[in-house]
Amino acid sequence: MSYFFAENNLIENRKVIIAGNEAHHLLHARRIRVGETIKLQGPDGKRFTALVTDADRRTVTVRTDKEIRVPREPHIHIHLFQAYTKEKTVDVILQKSTELGVEEIHFFQSKNSPQQLSSPKMERIRRWESIVIESAKQCDRAVWPKLDIIEGEEQLESRISMMNHFYIVDAKGKKSLSHMVSEIPRLLGLSIGICIGPEGGLSETELDFFSRSSNAVMTHLGQRTLRASTAAPVATSIIQSILGDMQ
Repeated sequence: MSYFFAENNLIENRKVIIAGNEAHHLLHARRIRVGETIKLQGPDGKRFTALVTDADRRTVTVRTDKEIRVPREPHIHIHLFQAYTKEKTVDVILQKSTELGVEEIHFFQSKNSPQQLSSPKMERIRRWESIVIESAKQCDRAVWPKLDIIEGEEQLESRISMMNHFYIVDAKGKKSLSHMVSEIPRLLGLSIGICIGPEGGLSETELDFFSRSSNAVMTHLGQRTLRASTAAPVATSIIQSILGDMQ
């Protein structure tokens, strides 16, 4: 892990006791030893180097040293609108979206989704949050995507309306996503939505629904048919490379 979490906000030269899952990772995955230095981040997002001063079976004690710079977030706001698909595919999408700087992930039910999204909602969200948090730590990102399960067309329309640009990724798109994104101005604070269907794609009814939004454009990712687990990170990478922090 690139860094670990503290339960409370941190300041220089303070003793901190790490317990629970973070201590377990330190003791059993990293096999941390007294005298080693780790990176520790508090709930306020401030990160410090910290010297390990003591460790037992369940806790690790450290002393904070200097505050260090936290990698900044992209200056554009990327929102992934992902049709619910197979759970293993969702796991990959969550991991890669976190690594690539997506700000929010909105899951919605599609006609071609392999199972129902609605239940059990909170159990599913907790599991997904665990994945994005661990992915954020792994890639040294200070924050992780907000997760949203959309319930119904009205809620979906509301989310889409908040985007400056909304790209529906589908083979029927006349122009590529890279072409469409390269035509918009590079402005700070842009909110860009990417809509990805499940395996099997979005239905005609769903394509019509999304296309009714005034900010929506249908676009493609090239001549090959991509799995949802590939399409989401590819689309995000295109936007980040043209408008974001991959330049």
